[in-house]
Amino acid sequence: MKRSKLSVLSLLAAGALCASMLCAPAVAAAAGDVQVWSSTIGGHSAKVMSVPMPAGRTGQVSLANNSVVDAVGAQTLIDNVNAQPGTHVVAAMNGGFFNSYTSGTPVFPNSCPAIMDAVITGGKLVHTGRSSVIGFAADGKPMVDWVTFKASVKLGNGFTPGCWSVNTYESDPEAIMLFDEHLTLPVTIPASSTMFYIQNGVITSAVPGSTITVPAGTYVLVYNAGITSVENGYHRLPQAGMSAEVTFSASGTDRDEAWNGVQEALTGGPVLVKNGANVVDDQRNSVYYGDPKQRPDAVLARTFIGVTGSGSLVMGTVSASCRQIADWMGANGVQEGLAMDGGGSCMLYANEAFQSRPGRNLASVLTIVDRTGGQVTPPPAVNTDEPSAWAAPEIQTAIAEGLVPAALQSDYRKDISRQDFCILIWELIKQQPNYMELLWNKPEVTFSDTDVAEVSWCAQLNIISGVGEGRFDPHRNLKRSEAAKILALTTQLLKNEDGTLSATSPVFSDRDTFGWAQPFIDYCAANDIMKGEGDAFGPNGTFSREQAMATILRISQRYGR
Repeated sequence: MKRSKLSVLSLLAAGALCASMLCAPAVAAAAGDVQVWSSTIGGHSAKVMSVPMPAGRTGQVSLANNSVVDAVGAQTLIDNVNAQPGTHVVAAMNGGFFNSYTSGTPVFPNSCPAIMDAVITGGKLVHTGRSSVIGFAADGKPMVDWVTFKASVKLGNGFTPGCWSVNTYESDPEAIMLFDEHLTLPVTIPASSTMFYIQNGVITSAVPGSTITVPAGTYVLVYNAGITSVENGYHRLPQAGMSAEVTFSASGTDRDEAWNGVQEALTGGPVLVKNGANVVDDQRNSVYYGDPKQRPDAVLARTFIGVTGSGSLVMGTVSASCRQIADWMGANGVQEGLAMDGGGSCMLYANEAFQSRPGRNLASVLTIVDRTGGQVTPPPAVNTDEPSAWAAPEIQTAIAEGLVPAALQSDYRKDISRQDFCILIWELIKQQPNYMELLWNKPEVTFSDTDVAEVSWCAQLNIISGVGEGRFDPHRNLKRSEAAKILALTTQLLKNEDGTLSATSPVFSDRDTFGWAQPFIDYCAANDIMKGEGDAFGPNGTFSREQAMATILRISQRYGR
């Protein structure tokens, strides 16, 4: 087929790929759309697709029957996405690794086609696992990295337990797990464990372990026996009626902010290319190399995906080694690349047809979709720039009274860092007459990990202290126990009280977990500076920016100037 100059220019613009890749496309597509051609990788014949990523185009994970423990035909997985209003699949490939060799009656975890690694769909973490990930940010842009995803549950008692896994059973006696409706087969939880059912952000019941299938719209938080048998400062048990907010976080090599807002993600592995360089020998890939078929120089059928410098996707399949694919990617303009599942799972789809058809049912497919209107619309997120209803009046007053600097007038619902809390504290102190006299004859205090003056001044006044070895740990989220100490000492400073803390506070149900913080918590509670959460205080919980501003205002109004 004769190819026009316009077609060649379109291919170059779409993928920003070098001339060596510009073999005649096997399928002629419209300018700017998906191009498919044959290439050679390490001496092996390959099928390659270039997929531009304009505004309104993004990735979407399709799970078999919306489950992490099922498999269906690839066409069904594509059809399910096309059936969604305003969505059209322009390209697709098989997803990550899953347990494809099953027999007999489907039983979780071993006798079903269970997904093995991390999956995010619709902005929700539905499975945890290995960390080599292709993901799509809220604006639809693709990215590849080693990323650790974690689920946590922010409880009304002030604790935020981190979950060992999502939709994967852990037998360790100290494991904490989270299950949801994407685990569609029954899972057996030992009777010695405790299951906490969460609906609409509230724990509805706490019951002994049993065999369950998770209802739609429900999370089940599981504490194994080693947690439920010992209540302490880290593992105080949730209770029915307590608030429980499920949250997800991500930590990668770079772009943590984008990864924390990721809407769709699938794990493959290994990572092949980062910053245009072959990284198959990176230690972070070693988790894959226990399988001889996955080692860098093993030749077998594989699929792969990469992101070019222009942000286009390159997707392909070839019987070659990971090292050969990575070398080819680096030579052809790919900046970030990842191997996906191989063997009988290999599948490519574009231009309304399979370019490579899989030899088995699949647990997941990564589709590249266009959204109606040219706009990717992520799920609505909480507007953290606006304070909660309860905090809004106090924050408005605090800003009007000059207690909140402009740099902190946002992200009100997020946890406050140790450093930002010091800045707020100093805004309060500097409103006092002759406030600089407070620093006279006080030795200067410096820290190796921050040069923010407000931190040093608070340390000079003995309101705050470091974490040892000359460090302050400025960016770590402040604990409620730490906030109580700082607020109590600041109040004493303004009231010109001596160093003795004497107060009677409400009886909190978790008082035995206060430890060193008990006198400070008692003082703050007795003076109505900090309040508990329900009948507990939660000393190890975090402290939000809006809570910090409200407490600063209370001190200012009662004891300031």
